[in-house]
Amino acid sequence: IIDVDATTVDYLAKVKNIQDFSQGVLTSGLDLTQQNIKYVVTGKRQPCNNEFEVCPPSYFAPVETETEDLDINFVTAFADFDWDIIESWIFKLGVSANQNDFNDQQFLEPRVAVKWSFTDDYQLKVAYGQHHQWFRKYQYLSDTFGAPDLELARSEHYVFGLEYEGASDWAWRLETYYKEMFDLIVANPAAQTDSLNDSAAAQDNYLNEGTGKAYGIEFLVNKAISENWYGWLSIAYSKTERVNEITDESFNYQFDLPWIVNLVANYEINDKWQLGGRWRLQSGSLYTPITGAAPVYVEGQDEPLFYDPIEGEFNSQRLEEFHRLDVRLDYKTEWFGYDTDVYFEVLNLYGQQSLEGYDYNEDYTEREEEYQFPSSPIPSIGVKMVF
Repeated sequence: IIDVDATTVDYLAKVKNIQDFSQGVLTSGLDLTQQNIKYVVTGKRQPCNNEFEVCPPSYFAPVETETEDLDINFVTAFADFDWDIIESWIFKLGVSANQNDFNDQQFLEPRVAVKWSFTDDYQLKVAYGQHHQWFRKYQYLSDTFGAPDLELARSEHYVFGLEYEGASDWAWRLETYYKEMFDLIVANPAAQTDSLNDSAAAQDNYLNEGTGKAYGIEFLVNKAISENWYGWLSIAYSKTERVNEITDESFNYQFDLPWIVNLVANYEINDKWQLGGRWRLQSGSLYTPITGAAPVYVEGQDEPLFYDPIEGEFNSQRLEEFHRLDVRLDYKTEWFGYDTDVYFEVLNLYGQQSLEGYDYNEDYTEREEEYQFPSSPIPSIGVKMVF
């Protein structure tokens, strides 16, 4: 749809100062960055952000080409102060001032965190921060394919956590978070071409008309090495939502994975041999169901040019859960006077076939299941030497 040939060169100058005071530490500094981007873009001018919609067929859109050489300058000044209020309280206050000359956007990002050790073993944490994200796609910077007047997406984070770290080998952390997102990038429907006889008017290809939120809770327990073994377990539940303010549609974000579980363990059999394993479980990915297809004809031809799929509700269905076990056996030795690790590893030990999506035929009347790699056990042998 779009072919981008781009070269990016960054020049960075950074100064950082750390000063100790009787009640805390002040860290301050300045970042100066110049980013040179040379690119050639050729493709269909069909604006679409598939995080917010199913993209219209690219066939309908005109082909455009653009060559550009951009110099973008960034200035960031930052400071934060770690203040030990009393022995059991730590207060951290920070701020970052940012400016770029691409869209002449200026903003302040405040951040604050408070930690309270209410016993020798337990600690409470409350934090807030604001962040902006630079454009993730080159096409957003383009006059032809993007919209140079776009602003950076902004988010506000809130965190509350409880930690335990005692004298034993065990430690755990329970943390919950909430994040709001603003000025997310959404394709402008008025700039899209959705039929052979349609041509989009001259419009901004993208608009800052998306919002979103994410929230969740995570429990992590960690065991330090003792009795020849160590490991950790994390269990997380989260929810991520988006709203297209142009169409007033709200939906689950495409990477919304409510449940994620990781279990990692390693056992030292002796000084030479180690056995480890990693098991992961996560909710299945979201997808938009296809309920049929409409043939697209060119005047004078009996056979359809292609079939335009008819989609159901955006991101309304979820694939089955993914889970997999990987195991590894390591043998530590010495070859030619160098520390060497010889290992035997098996990915997807029990051969779980996890559905990744569907592949449809031309008119969308049939579909085949596609599975994540590897869909069967994959053994391997490797050698690592440290010089």
